[in-house]
Amino acid sequence: IGGGKRIYMESAGKGKPTVVLVAGLRNRGDIWSVQADDGKKRTMVMPGVAALTRVIAYDRPGTTLGADQFSRSDAVRQPRTVLDCVQELHALLRAAKIPGPYVLVGHSTGGLIARLYASLYPREVCGMVLVDAISETMQSLLSAQDWALYRRLITDAPAALAGYKDLETIDFVKSFAQMRSARPMRAMPLVVLARDKASEIGGSFPAGFQDRVEKAWFLAQSKLAKLVPGERFVSKTGSGHYVQ
Repeated sequence: IGGGKRIYMESAGKGKPTVVLVAGLRNRGDIWSVQADDGKKRTMVMPGVAALTRVIAYDRPGTTLGADQFSRSDAVRQPRTVLDCVQELHALLRAAKIPGPYVLVGHSTGGLIARLYASLYPREVCGMVLVDAISETMQSLLSAQDWALYRRLITDAPAALAGYKDLETIDFVKSFAQMRSARPMRAMPLVVLARDKASEIGGSFPAGFQDRVEKAWFLAQSKLAKLVPGERFVSKTGSGHYVQ
């Protein structure tokens, strides 16, 4: 993609518009293709979309699939911001000669990347799906104490990945500020998918912390669903955070 940097990308299907799958924090691109852990066989997102149109998925540097399958893209200095990720995706699409406009599908942190991309390159995006996407409003919806705990929760490396020195880390304070200062997203088809099962937080946190996080998360999802007129908000997904 320039500067001697390589990004791993997979493409499937044919047609327009191209759907760009943007994975969540520390997730490789194949998170959109692997079967769920419950043993039930399903048509997963990437092959399912490939039956309709062209779809791509890619590995951001420092991402993983499980605890032993690391990013197939070149490592970069961490931590990063969502602006870094947006510029990287833009360079990838140019290098791969994939014309827009695109439908961006972003899970979790990938949703923040998709939104900032649409703000910076509005003519390149014709639709968006936010899959239980993190929002900058989480910082204001939580108390200062809860936000400090939540920030640590989503920033600290999991014990299983402590040995991965290139692990993706996002500076959410800077990233949220970047999102707040971006231009509003132009009108386009938008679907917001929200979990309706609580996430497994783990660790030791004060009483009521998880309940407060879940309440703030759902309110943030409902705010995302008001970004453009005529959006579709799906809150009954029967799913935890990994809706896909």
